[in-house]
Amino acid sequence: MKATKRCTHTKGNDMDLGAWTNHIALDEMLSWGYPLPPKLAVELEDYRASPEESRPLSRKAFSRLWSLTVEYAKESVSNDGYVLPAHNYERHFKPTVRYGLRLFDAQFGSEATTTYGAMRQATALGLLLHDCHHTGSALRQDHITPLHLPELGVKIAVEEVSAIAADDFLRQQGVPAPWRLFIVGLIWASTFGHAQALKRSDHEEDVFVPIAVHPKTFYHMLMRTADSQPLLSLGDTLRYATHVLLGEMPAIGHRVNDSDQFISCQQAYLEYVGNLHDELDLQAGWQISQATGMRTAADTQRQQLSTIANGEDEGGSLFIKGLLQSYPAYS
Repeated sequence: MKATKRCTHTKGNDMDLGAWTNHIALDEMLSWGYPLPPKLAVELEDYRASPEESRPLSRKAFSRLWSLTVEYAKESVSNDGYVLPAHNYERHFKPTVRYGLRLFDAQFGSEATTTYGAMRQATALGLLLHDCHHTGSALRQDHITPLHLPELGVKIAVEEVSAIAADDFLRQQGVPAPWRLFIVGLIWASTFGHAQALKRSDHEEDVFVPIAVHPKTFYHMLMRTADSQPLLSLGDTLRYATHVLLGEMPAIGHRVNDSDQFISCQQAYLEYVGNLHDELDLQAGWQISQATGMRTAADTQRQQLSTIANGEDEGGSLFIKGLLQSYPAYS
């Protein structure tokens, strides 16, 4: 099958995006090295800003767009009745939207108008679509579902494909170019797995390592944090983790069904979340992670998991062993 050309050209930081110019971290986006989705790159070559594109959609129009996008996101991670265990609407997309909008509203207010109203709508769409057409694996080469855009091969990040797909879908719905560029940046910012993949590449041939993405602006940190925030209780977080580490294929290249390794993976994950909260607070300019309750929830779960790891919570240890032994029947 003929390969699709991946466009890299753009006007860069001199691009006039109208009212969106100061809200799209274009320099940061381009510094990550991902090429813009091909059709979007071509579109931006002749782009002219329009005031209408910085205004939010009417409640009715956005409600219709949202419904269509939810259905698209759901269908993108299902195949002939099979739905990805972890990266699906109910278990991952929906909580990511909830956490991301909680952060947005804490920073800007839920009744934001003009450009901020448009940004809130675009942020919601980006949060929802950030893992569309996920492969069921941190690395595309480990896919457990058919690949979207198979002509791109496997030496491409899952998030890069999600960005291309999201841009194509939203263009078909009439979503303006600045919105889509903003959304592409959010999706790229969610890139995860390169650190673990790098370890694999030390002893495996031809392991593709995604670009190391380290967001340094608020919107991109909002995406990264919302994507990684644990669920409301440790029990819920551990249930979800079984779907990630057993039902799908993590970047380490094998499923995790050993209790000690499972706990270790979760401890590293919660430590990573704490680092995200630190960077998020820095970019927000205040302790937004604490104010929204997200830091407290993660810290509490980290302490609870430490108690289990130290052998001080027999019930917790039995709970984890039960999860691993009963999977995939557990739901």
